[in-house]
Amino acid sequence: FGIPIGVGENETTGEVQQRARTAYNRSDRLIPNAEVDFSRLDAVDGTVHFVAEKVSDSVFDIQSLELDFEIEGRVVRAPVILLNFAQGEFRAYATMDGSQSPARTDMRGDLSNVAFSNLSLSPYLRGGAEGEFEITAVGDGLRQAAASLTGTASVWSRDAEVLALAAEGAGLDIGEAVTLLGESGEDRTYVAARCAAIVLEFEDGVGNLSPAVVDTDDSLVVVRGDIDLSNEALRLSVRSDAKDASFGTLIGDVAIGGTLRNPSIQPFSAETIAQIGIVAVLASVSGGLGALPFIEPGMAQDAPCGSLLARAESATGTDN
Repeated sequence: FGIPIGVGENETTGEVQQRARTAYNRSDRLIPNAEVDFSRLDAVDGTVHFVAEKVSDSVFDIQSLELDFEIEGRVVRAPVILLNFAQGEFRAYATMDGSQSPARTDMRGDLSNVAFSNLSLSPYLRGGAEGEFEITAVGDGLRQAAASLTGTASVWSRDAEVLALAAEGAGLDIGEAVTLLGESGEDRTYVAARCAAIVLEFEDGVGNLSPAVVDTDDSLVVVRGDIDLSNEALRLSVRSDAKDASFGTLIGDVAIGGTLRNPSIQPFSAETIAQIGIVAVLASVSGGLGALPFIEPGMAQDAPCGSLLARAESATGTDN
């Protein structure tokens, strides 16, 4: 915590921040290797009420915040965690019980019309996101707690827009993607999504997508796989089925691997390699036939948005 991300001219950092930055640079992990000494709470009982009516220069565009803490023994309760963004809010409740070893943390909360840019999903998605989560973790340290994370988190949207280049790239639609590559940041093309829904179910630190779905008029994008927080490994596959006919489409899923700190993307699967082999055979017969495997007829159907959104909204089993 407190790692200086960027230090400008005439700005200073403390020794603790500098040591934290050095340790972060030496590590290949995103989750810090930090532990809480709950025995120090034996000296403290009380309550804390903190309100920041205005927040400036926030990384996540936080405009204001309110925090309440109650400390009794080695138990810390946070009945109010409220972050107000330029668009939407995040509200949560948490209990950290350090009277048992290892400590147990319970947390639940919800998103209300939070911009996708605040969820680090810009420029791929824009619009407002709703969401809720209910999770439990056991451990005195952040990595230990992450490796035990159990619960459910869901995010959904009824007004999302998807970056057209990302949608076509997920479907390996080279023909349409090439036409979008020259777009500048101000002129990016977006397509409206009929719905977007993500349900992530955690058990012992492994979060399974079941699955994530974004449905547009042009394509149906489905993300499957899991995220293992014990070693921060990503094992995800992205598939986009076209609803419109297009030329220059590769068959197969886009694989996302690596780690949270260093993700990697592999666009060529066994299906893609087989498709290229078929092209070689057909081209040897007739050059024109070599183009046939790259033609996408556009047969994908609309996703059942009603049921997907209902499932996301009730994923944690709690009432909003």
